[in-house]
Order: sequence, then C-alpha cells, then structure tokens
Amino acid sequence: MLKTKNRRRSFISSTSTRQLIASLIEPLEHRTLLSAAPQLLAAPAAASTRPVLTVTAPRNKATEGSRTGYFQITRTGGVIAATLPVSLAITGRAKNGVDYKTTSSSLLFLPGQTTLSIPIAPINDTTLERAEDVNIAIAANSRYDIGTPAKSSVWIYDNDGAVVTIAATTSATTAGSDNPAVFTFTRTGLRSQPVKVSYTIKGTAAYGHDYVGFNNFFIIPAKKTTGTISINAIDDLKPGTDKTVILTLANGWFQAGRIWRSTATIHDSAAPDPNNHDTFPAGTQFVVFRGPGTSTQPGHLFRAVAQGGAVPADISKSLTDLGYTGVDTQINISSNATWMVLHTTRFGGAADTSSLAILKSDDINSGQQIRIGGNVVISTDGPSAVSNDGNTVVYASTDGPHAIDLWAAQFASGQWTSHILTGLDTWTYSNNIQPAISADGTKVLFAAGNAAGDTGTEAIAQVNIDGSAIQTLVTRVNAPADSKADAYLNHPNFTSTPGVIVFGANFTNGADQLWRWATGQTAATPASAATSEVSPAVFSDGRIVSLWRNRDGNAGHVLELTLRDADGSYRGTIAPGVDLPNAGIGVGTWP
Repeated sequence: MLKTKNRRRSFISSTSTRQLIASLIEPLEHRTLLSAAPQLLAAPAAASTRPVLTVTAPRNKATEGSRTGYFQITRTGGVIAATLPVSLAITGRAKNGVDYKTTSSSLLFLPGQTTLSIPIAPINDTTLERAEDVNIAIAANSRYDIGTPAKSSVWIYDNDGAVVTIAATTSATTAGSDNPAVFTFTRTGLRSQPVKVSYTIKGTAAYGHDYVGFNNFFIIPAKKTTGTISINAIDDLKPGTDKTVILTLANGWFQAGRIWRSTATIHDSAAPDPNNHDTFPAGTQFVVFRGPGTSTQPGHLFRAVAQGGAVPADISKSLTDLGYTGVDTQINISSNATWMVLHTTRFGGAADTSSLAILKSDDINSGQQIRIGGNVVISTDGPSAVSNDGNTVVYASTDGPHAIDLWAAQFASGQWTSHILTGLDTWTYSNNIQPAISADGTKVLFAAGNAAGDTGTEAIAQVNIDGSAIQTLVTRVNAPADSKADAYLNHPNFTSTPGVIVFGANFTNGADQLWRWATGQTAATPASAATSEVSPAVFSDGRIVSLWRNRDGNAGHVLELTLRDADGSYRGTIAPGVDLPNAGIGVGTWP
C-alpha cells in the first residue's frame, strides 16, 4: 500500500507540472498567432578568421654595387600553423630582372612563419640612370585580407654618376638681414656633365612669407663640384619665434650621399633700437608705418630708413621695453623727421582708447600725451599730422559741426590748446580726414568728401593753420577724360615745389594710382605709371613712398612698402612680401 500511494503521489505531481508548463506556453503561443508578420533578426556577422597581410619597406633605399633594399610582408591573425600563399603586384620605373635581381610575385608563408623578406638587389651596370622606384602591393586573394599599408616602395640609386651631399654652410640668418643662410651642394664622382639636384623643402618657415630666393632644384654645372643657394629671410614685422628651413635631397640623376638633409634657422628680426640719442646723419630719410596686425590687435608701429631691404625699427616694442605699455594704432612723422605723432593708449589716459601723443624721433623716451584742458585728445579717423617744431598736431574729430572735422592742437606757454579748421557753415563736405602739414607749418592739405573712409573722399582741399582760406583744390572734374564718374581721392601730400601736390585716386578705369596736380592745371597727371598703388607720402626731394601690389616677384599680390624716385620710377621695397594695412604712411628727412 505504501508503494502504491507513493506512485500515485508521484503521478499527480508530474501531471501538475505539465499543466503548469502548458498554462505558461499557451498564452505565448496565442500571442504569437495574433501578432503581425514575424520580425526576422539578422544573424550576427561572423568574424573573419582569415589572416591580415601588410607590406612595408624597412630599408627603402638601394644602391648599385653596395646596398640592397628589402620589403617585409607581415601576417597577423588566422591560423599561423597553416601554410599561406601570397600574391604580389610588382610595379615601378625600375624593371624586374633588369635593374634588380628577379623577384617573384608569388610567396609562401610556412607554418608558424609571420614575416617574409623580399630583397631588392640592384644589378650593377654601367648605364647612367636616375633613381628608380620598385613598388610592391599585396594582390587580392580569398585566403587572406589586406591590411594597411598595402603598398610600399624601395628606391634604387645609380653608382655611375655623381654622389651629392647637402650642408647648411651658413646655418642661420635673421629676418630682414642682408646676410642670408646658405646651403651648399657638393658632388663627387662623375663631373663631365651638369647635375640637376632636386630637393624637398620643409620646416616651420613658409616660402614667400618668411623667405624668398630659390626653386626646388639646383644645377651644378659640368666640371664644378659645388653650388650654393641662399635663404633670404623676410622680416614679417611681427614679433615671433625662430623658424627653420629643411632641405632634403630628392630622387634624381644622382646618388644621395651620407649627408642628404640639412637645416637652416631664421632668427626673429633684430631690428635697430629706435631709442637713439645720437644725431642721425644729415639727409637721412625715414618712413613710418603700421605693420600687419591680428584680428584682435593692430600691428606694431615701425620706423625705417627709406632704402630697399632696410630693417624697420619696432617703435611699439621699444616703448614697451621702456615701460610704456599699451596699444598703438597710428603713426606719422614731421617732414623734417624730428617728431612723431602716435595714436596710442600709452602715456596715461583711457586704457582702451587711443589718444594723441608726440615723441622726439631721436629719443622716444620723451613721449608725452596731448591734453587740452586736462582732457586727452581722441582722433576719430586715420593718421594725424605733426609740424616740424612739434608744436602743432592736426587731427580728425567728431567734435564739430560736420560728421568729421579737422582740428589743430597747438602748444604754447606750457599748455596745449585747439581750434577747428573745417568748421565753417559754408564748407559743404561732411568728412574731412588725412591731414598733411606744409614744411613751413602754415597750411594743411586734407581729403574731403560726403562719404566716410579712405575710398569715399571726393576732393582734395587746403586750409591755413588758423582755419582761414579753406578751399577745394582738386575734384573729380580734374580727372582725365576717361575717369570714373564716382572716382575717389585720398592721402594728399605737399611737395617741395610750391603749388604741386601728390595724392591717390582711382581716376583711370577704377584703378588705384598715384597722381600729381599743380595750381592752374585742368587735369591731374600720373605721378607713377603703376596701378594698384595707394597711400602716397612725399619727401622734400620729391621721392615717393607708397603701398603697391604689382611689383614683379610679389607673388602674393600684397600691399608692399615701395620706394620711388621723383619721376615715379621704382627704387626699392622695404620688407618685401609683407602685406601692410592701408593705414597711412609718413615720411621725413633728417635736417
């Protein structure tokens, strides 16, 4: 009885279990039958079990008669214990079996082998040849995957011609210096023929911006063993760090020797210190200008001797070194070069507003801010002008009846006072800018118009320093017959000839050009035949300084500081390749 009871208990328990499972499965089956079309789930992609092959060239240079190059094929993954055939694609200028010993395009990895070496052994012939490449790529095959790199190269160099080396024999230069860095190419071996030495140029210095002077190849003439190229460094007029020029011998009709790469350094400009307490030689001509700036700050102010290749003195840096911190935006110089006027935040006043200050050219430590009635003077537009005695400064301001008027600040009895020059109600031009003071300090030339800016003036005008005798001298009426109806005029300058002035305008077909006009003339005449030229300034001897884009060799078409003789002929460039802002130029001749 006991055994029977146990079997019944076991049967009941088993039945209950089946009922419980059925109660759980049935609802699931029911839901499945009532659901939408079944979703098919993609099976996960099976990971590849094939090996991956790559190719490199650990020794990528080979030389006839002395040096063998080689490639290396590497396999990773897969079944390393298995053999693996490999197919290669062999290409290149060098011919398999002709320029190097025959190399098979089929290889075999043995069990356990993970790398294969492929030697490239040059055939030593007597034919003069240029460097030739051998390229090996892994060909597709279903038994392996191709990794990266999938292709590599070995170069074969001839031993029948010249062996060339390179060295920076003058390994450093300074930006703006007349003493360039020099690379020297030296060859041994064959000398009966010229050798074209090709090379690559790298480094932190940029061609056309930091230096000029050469191509990417050099020819050593027949029978010569050496040749040189020079690195002429440009002073970009920006404080910076040292930069490098790296020359590396490239492939050509020569064999690169053991020294196949060399480096020259361009040091930042060692500009002359403008804080010079000694008297300059009589007749020294100076030009002042603003250098290129950044998006957040104007460039530094500079003074340079007016001769091609001159190294400009950084006025802004020297003022900072003297303890006068701040930012400068404009500069001009008296016609006798003894005084400079700045728009600057130095020498006191508001920290974020440029105000007028003057300083002596031979002692920039003499700088002082111009204050009228205890207030600083804020110039509105463009550069101001300073007289030869330093006692008069003409500037543009909004403190007048017109949008922009010219004012004269004058120093007497230990203080500065000011009066307006263009304040007459009968004066119809609303924008009066870009003043220039005559050598005797009695007259002021300026640009006048009813639109703002350098390219918006309609006339050149003149006024006495006391504000009297204001008059228009040149307008669009005085342009040549083929001029634009909306031509503009700007940046007027006195010359040493009474009644003759020089200015900028786009009279002819809208092209910027320098123009000359004399009292009594009906039409202005070109002061220079060049176009794309702006912002003239004139020395007492008639020589002209300007900003010009079209100099031969000005690859960047930038505004370069240009020197011209009185007849407009080109004389030289200061800081070639440097793009200067059209912010006005000042010139003066030391007495």
